[in-house]
Amino acid sequence: MFKLVNSHAHVSVPKECGIHLDITAEKKCKACGLPMCNTGVCNAQDYCKICKNERFIFSLTKVASQLMFFIFIFGGLLILTGSLDKKYFTFILFAGIIPIIIVQRVKVSGLFRGLTPKQSVYPALYRLHMGNDIDFYHEALSRAVKAKKKGENLNYPIIRYGLLQGVLLSKVAVPSSWSDEWAEILGYESGDKLEEEIINEFFDDILLNIRPGKSIGALPIVAKVVARSKNKENAKKLLLAIKDHLTDIASDELDYFGDEYLRDVFLAEDYLMEIKNWDDELRKLVDEIFELHSQKFEPPVVPRNQREAFQLMSEEAARQQKLMQAALNKSQKEIVELSKNQSSSRKLGEVSLEEEE
Repeated sequence: MFKLVNSHAHVSVPKECGIHLDITAEKKCKACGLPMCNTGVCNAQDYCKICKNERFIFSLTKVASQLMFFIFIFGGLLILTGSLDKKYFTFILFAGIIPIIIVQRVKVSGLFRGLTPKQSVYPALYRLHMGNDIDFYHEALSRAVKAKKKGENLNYPIIRYGLLQGVLLSKVAVPSSWSDEWAEILGYESGDKLEEEIINEFFDDILLNIRPGKSIGALPIVAKVVARSKNKENAKKLLLAIKDHLTDIASDELDYFGDEYLRDVFLAEDYLMEIKNWDDELRKLVDEIFELHSQKFEPPVVPRNQREAFQLMSEEAARQQKLMQAALNKSQKEIVELSKNQSSSRKLGEVSLEEEE
């Protein structure tokens, strides 16, 4: 397996081509990193079909914008000079917007032009992960349904990986029924079984991603699967990872990402309680987690009436803004420290060279 690294999630990618799911990948697209083979539409190509289509759509968007500008200018001049009645202004406005509407309609589906439904599923999930655009989820689901109707098999490791990275570890709010929808397509008896398969298959990689600033909402799902599977080894790995992250949060100023992680731990509390009863070592870890969690987490308040609900919403919005500013300040501080370290390294290198001379 090789690594595809980006700003969202870092997980090991299965060896299959992202377009031809049963063929081994031999390279990656130079633009987006999609794994590719040397067959069919991927043959002797440095860029995937999707990126090529994206260039075409970008060019089409430029033409549509220029056409809209020309229609507005030309129509405006005709109205100003009296050559055209003002009552036609609405018609001109509508005519100018039509090209943009057409381009917007194909901005997602047009990316997969020239690919079969089966070939489009993983690239759509990959784009969901890369772009955080919910439209790609619906496109992937739509094409997967079409492939299933044709009797094509989609239950490949790279499709399960796409669901992991694009859905389970995504920051996009996908439908809560996603696992049931995909379980039916991939041939699993339930959404729970599909979640269990994905998490067990990529467990060590998942641990790298369920941390502050990554994959909000994934921790409760992972904890649920671990508790259900009764896997003590995975449970211990998960608890140690949670403990480490909570220790970091407790020792620093709380920011937005730390707060979201605390919420995820709160939502996973019932599953952690199940794991706690397995043995003394796990019980000790869970108790330490709850102790660290209580240092910074404030349980949500249930409003008693509508007025109190609005007040709580206002207070929460102000709190979230403050936490986001703290996260921004922390990031800026890390960038400054990194810059200083790089500068120090360069100076040490220059001194060493002078000493050698």
